[in-house]
Amino acid sequence: MSDLTDEEIEATRELNNLKTNKKKSNMRIKKVNLEWKAFYYSWNEHKLVFTNVLCDMEEEIAKKVKRGKKDKWFPVYDYESFKEWIQLELMSHYWSKSEVECLIGDWCSNPEPTLEKHDIWWQLKPNLDRICEYIIREMNINF
Repeated sequence: MSDLTDEEIEATRELNNLKTNKKKSNMRIKKVNLEWKAFYYSWNEHKLVFTNVLCDMEEEIAKKVKRGKKDKWFPVYDYESFKEWIQLELMSHYWSKSEVECLIGDWCSNPEPTLEKHDIWWQLKPNLDRICEYIIREMNINF
């Protein structure tokens, strides 16, 4: 028999339960099909086409948010860190990629048109706050 009192035995059981039970995240992220359109020039179709820049990012976003501060590479735990991570992801996919660039300019005011080369990131950058708010609202993310 042990020399432990009932209180000590109960305290030991509680301590063992705390060690063995892993905390489960209460965050329930809704599965949705995110959609945010941007245009680019399709060399195959020889015209401007729209693409969904958030296509297939839903799972990656859900995993990233659920990991939160545990993520060693880039922890996402609040709106600002989420926005920074989304910015990095979108930049890595759409910034300075020649296959998603197009020329935009005037065609009737000057004898020689002034053209500027822009990529998809150029379209997304001024809308980054709206994109993040849209993702958070649609996926029901709470930080």
